[in-house]
Amino acid sequence: MVRFQIAEGVYENIITNLPSDEFSLEQIKHIYHLRWGQETSFRDLKHTIGTANFHSKSPEYIGFEILCRMTLYNFCTIITMEVPIKKRTGKWEYQVNLSMAIKICFEFLSDRMGPGSVNDLISRYILPIRPNRTYARQLRFQVPASYKFNAACDYIARKQ
Repeated sequence: MVRFQIAEGVYENIITNLPSDEFSLEQIKHIYHLRWGQETSFRDLKHTIGTANFHSKSPEYIGFEILCRMTLYNFCTIITMEVPIKKRTGKWEYQVNLSMAIKICFEFLSDRMGPGSVNDLISRYILPIRPNRTYARQLRFQVPASYKFNAACDYIARKQ
């Protein structure tokens, strides 16, 4: 376990299997920084796409669900990279709202909308890029949801 200071009174803790006699604290910090894009992708895949909960119990079908969600994530990121963001006057640059882009792409793949409206709809949902912005980590207790509960929620959603 490695701990290093990232700001005055703020520390980052990292668990690693890198040997401490071969890697300095600065090298581990640099490697972690290089990996940050992968960490945010995993967060989006887990929470935005919904890979935290599964509809299946069988490992084979869970693997299939993960593969489908990874495909959806890759499709959405490719689409959002091509979306033109209109310049606004102000002090911020803007980026696509990935959560809304994923919902729009899912609707498109479900044949609920025409192909011409995807880029236009995604470009309507943009967020400002605010560098050096930090938030206190929100710790909250989460009860594990059972398979029966998820299946019941899906059934109710389909009936509406």
